[in-house]
Amino acid sequence: HLLCAAGKLPGELKGTLATFDGDIPNRAEIEAAMTDAIKSGKAKPGAFPYIDKAPTGRAKCMQCDETIEKDSFRVAVEREVEVGGMMRKSPGYMHPKCVAANLENVGGTLEDIETQVRANSLIDEADLNTAVEEMSGGGE
Repeated sequence: HLLCAAGKLPGELKGTLATFDGDIPNRAEIEAAMTDAIKSGKAKPGAFPYIDKAPTGRAKCMQCDETIEKDSFRVAVEREVEVGGMMRKSPGYMHPKCVAANLENVGGTLEDIETQVRANSLIDEADLNTAVEEMSGGGE
């Protein structure tokens, strides 16, 4: 059900609805449910890379190895890690200012990453603009 997806997978549904031109009878209700799920902080974006705020102060930046402070912006990227002799994909995090130095591991140019985080992130527009500015060197 679309209403169920709005609560559980708002990031993926948001992207799909943005490209769908057809009529959706309860679209306002679905968009309100997506907004609620995103604001609650329980929903994760559907694709990498994305920008969010660190829920704890436990993550370390993949580039500079410094702690990413709680409630500060972080860029999440998909990476492969070895667990029990097997490779699996999991998120890795960086300070926005560290992304430019780690483009070979992130994949793409800084402009590509900006386009992707703008499409994938679930934070509000003002926060997203601030984080992207930090990522491009304007926040230093």
